Amino acid sequence: MKFQKGISGCPSGRPKGIADKRVELRKLLEPNAKALVEKIIELALAGDINALRLCIERLIPRIKNETIKFSMPELDLTKAQSLLVIGSAILEAVANGDIAPEHACHIAALIEGQRKTIETSELDARITEIEHLFNLRKKMEKKDATN
Repeated sequence: MKFQKGISGCPSGRPKGIADKRVELRKLLEPNAKALVEKIIELALAGDINALRLCIERLIPRIKNETIKFSMPELDLTKAQSLLVIGSAILEAVANGDIAPEHACHIAALIEGQRKTIETSELDARITEIEHLFNLRKKMEKKDATN
């Protein structure tokens, strides 16, 4: 069965009071938390690479907001055509190994946001122009009707 776009498969939402499965599993582990942590440390110190990775990831979490630098053409970012060129530069930077695909996705999301802003601005200008022409035409018709 295919859901209709814009219509939730569960309009009333998740019932209140239903516990998240992760919470239930965490509760099962809590009584043994100290022993489990001691064991993972023991395994890491004994050379278990997965245990070591787990410990290191907890001690030194990945940096999430690092700066991404790559060569990008200097263009007018208010023009949609420029965004096409910048998109190509992003793909080229990924292909050359200058930036990670994950970072390229973040940059592409920024470019998409800018594209939507440009599109909205252009549509607003077009609608304003159409309304202006429509009002002029109405005034001319009114003027002709009175003559």
